[in-house]
Amino acid sequence: MACRVGVSAWAELFKECLLANNISGSAIAMANAQAPDEGFGVKNFDFVDPPTWDYPQYDPWIYDTSDLDTSVAGIPGQNMATPQGKLFNYHRVVKVGSTYYDPSYGVTTDDPDTYTATYVEGWFREFDHSGIPIAHWRPAQPVSDDPLVFTP
Repeated sequence: MACRVGVSAWAELFKECLLANNISGSAIAMANAQAPDEGFGVKNFDFVDPPTWDYPQYDPWIYDTSDLDTSVAGIPGQNMATPQGKLFNYHRVVKVGSTYYDPSYGVTTDDPDTYTATYVEGWFREFDHSGIPIAHWRPAQPVSDDPLVFTP
């Protein structure tokens, strides 16, 4: 589901561009959801209603990955106006000083809370269905959601 191939490629490229311009002290940070079985989606995508899940006990995690329309125009990036790789278990960003740069999407922030509130469209959590982990999605709640954790 999430992009795992070359997860550091844009971050490494951006970091090397900084070094070529005598800007040192950058570090690649990883934007993580709050738990290993969680992930997030970067803006924009739509949740298709009604959702295909028939599991009210998982509310608000009621959307299946097939209920996501990632063709919606949003933050351009990854060499596409509407990038398809918007769903992540983790995502690399570059930190220089107190600024976080997301080289995949060309956005910056000095505050992880702002990054979460501004750029995270939805969250997923894996639930065990008879021994099979299945991702359930919910829309982001910018005011009440915990921010992504940025680790060096």
